Amino acid sequence: MQVPTILFISGLSCSGKSTLAQNLAVALNGEKIRIDDYYFETDPAEFEKTDFDDPNTIDVNLLASHLGALKSGTAIESPHYDFVECRYTEFRTIHPQPYLIVEGQYAAYYPALQKLSDMTIFLDVPIETCLNRRLERDQKILHRSLEDSKNRFEQRVAPTFVAHRKVIMENSSLCLSSASQFEWQTAVLAALQLKACQV
Repeated sequence: MQVPTILFISGLSCSGKSTLAQNLAVALNGEKIRIDDYYFETDPAEFEKTDFDDPNTIDVNLLASHLGALKSGTAIESPHYDFVECRYTEFRTIHPQPYLIVEGQYAAYYPALQKLSDMTIFLDVPIETCLNRRLERDQKILHRSLEDSKNRFEQRVAPTFVAHRKVIMENSSLCLSSASQFEWQTAVLAALQLKACQV
């Protein structure tokens, strides 16, 4: 059995993590896993009070156990987190794949996940770029006002990430600055090829 190679992708909200993860999953015949699906379940009435950008709101132990199972050759039932009901509303079976691409703001932050990492990628994208993308996304998907989205980002999202940025960078084996998704993907594939040659 081929032991899955696990890649972690970190970066500020709207830095391009999800797109890169999806592109790599296709290129590597792998499976994408979202850390956002591993939030702790909570009371929907507490939604507005919950800081979903706090890394402590993620059930890291559950995610680590799932990744450990996949690495040992066992399929898992991966949850889907519903942000309306604030709980897991469905599950999908994930079988061990040659590559597992795990993406989330703080993927490189958690020690329990770093123990399972074969490569950790940090997308170092300017805060202003992420803010503009976030404003556009929130309007289209969440129908939030520009003012509300901007306040959330500047008062909660960005400061929390910046506070943990040093640890994330120190734990990352590959740091990618602003570039196209194609250039990012090419850089990751080249790093994986080099890593394979060194084994």
